[in-house]
Amino acid sequence: STLLKLCVLPWLAHSFLLQDHRGSLLAPPVRHRHVQALGGTIDGNDDNGEEDWRAFRAKLVQTGIRTPDQMSALEEGSADDVRDATNDSRWVFSTDKNVERGTILLSIPTLDLCQGIAQNYFHRCVVLVTDTDVQWASAAADKEEDEETAAENESSNNNENVHVQSELGGIRGILLNRPTNLIVEEDNTNTGDDDDGKDDDELPGWNIWYGGDISGLHHLQTDGQTEFVCLHTLTSEASQDVSVEVIPGLSYTTLDGARKLVADGDASISDFYSFGGYCAWRPGQLQLLEMGADRDEWVSVSMDSTSVLDELARLKEVQNESKEPYITGVNMWDRLIDAIGRSDTATNRLSDKRLKFYDGMLDAWAEENLSYGSIEDLGGDAIAALLRLTTEDQPKEIVPGMLVRSTLRNALAETEKEDTPPFMLQDQELHRGTVLILEESETSTIGCILGLPLGGEVEIMDGVTLPLRYGGPIGTEDTLEAYDEDEKDVDEGDPFTWIHWRDPSLPQAGVGSQLGKSGMYSLTDEEVITSLQSNKIQGDEVIVLAGLCVWEKDESLGIQGGGMLEQVRSLGAFEVVCGSDGSKVNADTQNKLWKILQRQQVLTSESMASDLSLTLEAWDAFGTADRDTKQTNKEALADAALQAWVSINLLGEPLSTDIEEIWPLA
Repeated sequence: STLLKLCVLPWLAHSFLLQDHRGSLLAPPVRHRHVQALGGTIDGNDDNGEEDWRAFRAKLVQTGIRTPDQMSALEEGSADDVRDATNDSRWVFSTDKNVERGTILLSIPTLDLCQGIAQNYFHRCVVLVTDTDVQWASAAADKEEDEETAAENESSNNNENVHVQSELGGIRGILLNRPTNLIVEEDNTNTGDDDDGKDDDELPGWNIWYGGDISGLHHLQTDGQTEFVCLHTLTSEASQDVSVEVIPGLSYTTLDGARKLVADGDASISDFYSFGGYCAWRPGQLQLLEMGADRDEWVSVSMDSTSVLDELARLKEVQNESKEPYITGVNMWDRLIDAIGRSDTATNRLSDKRLKFYDGMLDAWAEENLSYGSIEDLGGDAIAALLRLTTEDQPKEIVPGMLVRSTLRNALAETEKEDTPPFMLQDQELHRGTVLILEESETSTIGCILGLPLGGEVEIMDGVTLPLRYGGPIGTEDTLEAYDEDEKDVDEGDPFTWIHWRDPSLPQAGVGSQLGKSGMYSLTDEEVITSLQSNKIQGDEVIVLAGLCVWEKDESLGIQGGGMLEQVRSLGAFEVVCGSDGSKVNADTQNKLWKILQRQQVLTSESMASDLSLTLEAWDAFGTADRDTKQTNKEALADAALQAWVSINLLGEPLSTDIEEIWPLA
């Protein structure tokens, strides 16, 4: 038994804060042709029921609920336009937390920073619910969700939720306000516009908008498993045979169904709004958790089909008039939030600066994910970018002992889209990260991040403690679980990664395994204790980490075959700042890095600002590589995203973290 003891264990897995909406669906949803009205369920195929529904709509308008057209007329100040817009076929109103097929969901900016770093597309989004009884494929996934929900129920002392959840199905919908410029070409296809004089090779393709993260547009470049939803107002028998009615007057079909209608002359491409991908919620996740009083992240809205289509048409017009290759689509959200009277309260939970952070991250996400060429261009553009970014300025091999750091922008980038911090939108823990390479093999590169303290410390001798650091996502939880709740001695094995460094001008300790020729050593638990007790090394000459980073290798993973070499030479996401023999920098710079790391403390709310400032200082210890040192807005945004990631995943206190106070955005 060693003397190592974990003194504090506040590292929390707040997975509920980062609940995403991914899931594997068993089968296409069952068709339900009905609308749930306040007065009961009315079959969409029943003429009398449809008349009752129209009367209900008229009553809603008469009671003073404003339609989108009325909102436009009010903005223009025309009383005649307001009277003309008021009729019994147009409406938009809040239904609070009632969710049914055809419901419009408007997201409310969250306090937990999730929309800032993990699911940017849900910030100020508009979702059309297409199905409310989705069946989930995996029993294991159901069990996992049951356990999560049970824990949530227990923590909130709400036992009624268990019964209510059993009455709910999964929810599926599409994002309406994330247009793209992606065109899927249609060769030699009859569009139903034969009289317009166009040749077949001049016919339009399908403009596909971003519908969600599940089976989304990214699959177009990989396995081709994108799921498409095509909205339309067609009423022919042929169209209804391949469609599902969402609300009276608005239906959806698949892209194959839409193509068949076009090929048969029953429709034209312009009759459809097409979306790639969808979003989904497990049973109870939306209504009980995300719409619950504790989170209040969504508001339900009822709209008629004409108003929905008008909003889509307005957004399309904004897209066509934009000088940028993408738009975020927030103007649709703004209009609908205003129409239901929530414009003054929808964002008041957030400070102006935090809201600006969310908006900035959404804009960055939109630039990355909503700007395309044709589907044929996607692969060619990607290959051209990889070839252009491959640089001879970096080593042709990765070896243990190298120090690499993430880049802020690639020096060879030619487009604004490429000139973006590579870890701003994902893997934010690597932004401004300094990584020590521990192992290089045929299957992977293994390394550890050096500059991110955790909220715990390890007692290495009586009264001598070291801050525990986050080395990477692989094995972190297993390392912490090696200690029991009573803070007893460490279990067998070496769950920690220990790194030793001493100024090379001083006599070396000669302990551990040297990493290449770098002067850094990897030690086991026992070697650390023995060396400290014998005074071969001092406490300020060693750091301790939980978890590792792994970059896998495979010929399918890029020009270099994956690993860190792919990150360095092809993607430009990292650069080597210190070779294994110290050739790129001298020992003084390494010594400077070590002293910066030694100034970091155990992560707390009070220490986070100084700890992360030192993270940036450590990254900057190797210079600016002859680049412009002026920080861009994107770099400041990525810095804030790093802090948000640390706040959620390492500190576990996203609600109380003022990211805008540490790195205020320009």
